[in-house]
Amino acid sequence: METQAKSESIFKEKHRRPSSYGSLKSDSDEEEGRDQESSVVPVVLLTSTGLMEMGSELGDLGEEEDDDMVEGFFTHSPEPQEPVESEAPVQPEENSQPDRLHPEQDLPHIFKSIQAVLSGLTTKDLFSFKMCLLNSKKDKTLQQATDGDILDFVDKMLEVFGQDNSLLYTINTLQNIKKETEAEELRNRCKRALIRFHLKQQLILKHRVIREGVPRPGKQNYLNTVYVAPQISAQGCGGVDPSHELRAHLPLPFQVTGVNAFVDLNNLFRLKKRNGQAVRTVVTTGIPGIGMTVSVGKFCLDWAELCANKDLQFIIALSFHHLWALRNSNPHNMSFLEMIHYYHPECNDMNYLEVEDCRLLIIIDSFDGYLAPLDWENAPVIKDSCTPAHLDVLIVNLIRGTLLPGGCVWILGRRAAVSQIPSQFLDVVTEIQGFSDQSKDEYLIKRFSDAELATKIVAHYKRLPTLKILAGQPIVCWMMATVFEVCFQSHGYGVHPPRLTPFYVNILIFQTNHSLEFYKPENNKVKLSISICFNLYLNYYTLVYTCNNKCDLSIHVSFISLLEILVLASYNVYSLWPFKCARSLLHQDFTLYIYLSK
Repeated sequence: METQAKSESIFKEKHRRPSSYGSLKSDSDEEEGRDQESSVVPVVLLTSTGLMEMGSELGDLGEEEDDDMVEGFFTHSPEPQEPVESEAPVQPEENSQPDRLHPEQDLPHIFKSIQAVLSGLTTKDLFSFKMCLLNSKKDKTLQQATDGDILDFVDKMLEVFGQDNSLLYTINTLQNIKKETEAEELRNRCKRALIRFHLKQQLILKHRVIREGVPRPGKQNYLNTVYVAPQISAQGCGGVDPSHELRAHLPLPFQVTGVNAFVDLNNLFRLKKRNGQAVRTVVTTGIPGIGMTVSVGKFCLDWAELCANKDLQFIIALSFHHLWALRNSNPHNMSFLEMIHYYHPECNDMNYLEVEDCRLLIIIDSFDGYLAPLDWENAPVIKDSCTPAHLDVLIVNLIRGTLLPGGCVWILGRRAAVSQIPSQFLDVVTEIQGFSDQSKDEYLIKRFSDAELATKIVAHYKRLPTLKILAGQPIVCWMMATVFEVCFQSHGYGVHPPRLTPFYVNILIFQTNHSLEFYKPENNKVKLSISICFNLYLNYYTLVYTCNNKCDLSIHVSFISLLEILVLASYNVYSLWPFKCARSLLHQDFTLYIYLSK
């Protein structure tokens, strides 16, 4: 028994579980390690007869006993053999995502920075820091580590709060105990990590909940819950859906996108150019309502939650609508850093954007919202992000690649708008082509927690061929889920196939009723604005409403998203209506609805 207990203690001592940061040992631990190495430690061998204790010097045994013991040791040892290292390097998978952050944004750097700053505090200040942190963040697990050294306390703090929150709590606590110098030092040490943290929090707050139509309190859906990836073609525009309600055979020639041409959303910037280099400028097009904005939100959310594209240090999301408003409100020149700071105040002093190891992605949505003509040939060249220039010049140089050549640019917009960009400035042109047949059903099943209701809706919409084709657009799938969820609450609904005109009337009534719950004093104004906007679309065939249109129609800003959704619904049915009289019929239906709603 004594031999077995002694062997267990020796095994625990030699196989002690390392800490989370084994390379960051204190001086006392290193001295104890050297003392243990210099001391005589008995060796316990496992043989077929059991445990046998030996001295540290094998010379005490005879040669025959020594040979037998060594032979028994190698024969009966339960320890596995050392793995054989392969000479050939491991090839990463084609679609694998890098799992390494920048060294200044990774956990070891944040640990060392916090530990270095706290080590400079006096014993009294360190005690005040711990008490202040415990009072603001009451955690029993962290309270148990207050009696240990700084390494244990920082280790436990990172384990409880995570690296980003630990860094933020440390800076705030240092400021609370009047240690501004130490807080500024830690802020400068981890500047990249702090900016990344603020950008992630902003993107999570913006894209975590998907905004579908008029918001209803308590009924929002999380993007990760209902998101279904649309088909993104890397062949650019030109894919034609061969399915049609009336025509059995489409006129030739037409191009059908192959299965191998589709690319995953998170792998857009893993694509390679013809010379083998990584792409820099990616353009994504699609018709309205196909899911471009939602795809951008999913891409940003995956990055913010460390699910994909960890090698991207920063993602700065902008909109050409906002840039157009900035251009009209601020006629003065500004640098690219000032423009970023205008929309993201936390991104200050980012002078390292032009450094080679800084991997940045700038996403600019709604290219058709920037109405100014861009001079691609005569615009002056700008290579410094601190050089002031006109906003048009900054956009041209950013897309050219002369400004921030090491960063990546993702531009989204309709095909007619992005086609104005010269092709030599673009690396890849992709197109979002909507849902496949399997994705349509997957979205509706994810949408509802009631499996029986989801099955009914999936079977019901397939009874109308036109609606089945239109369901390839994600916005139409959302309309089906919204309308049929209410319709199936009525007794006996679903016996007859659905009809397209009542379907669109129902979605218009549904959206209008919910909007009027929030804007009751202006009911008639909303109805009139909807009819005028739709009339504008019919006359000018436009879905882009500028500030001048809003002023002319006396439309409040809060109604714009509603109006765009309602007119977009009518646009979808009009653009795919198989009859020539669709325009007049749809106009009559819409006018009748406005008249009956008064």
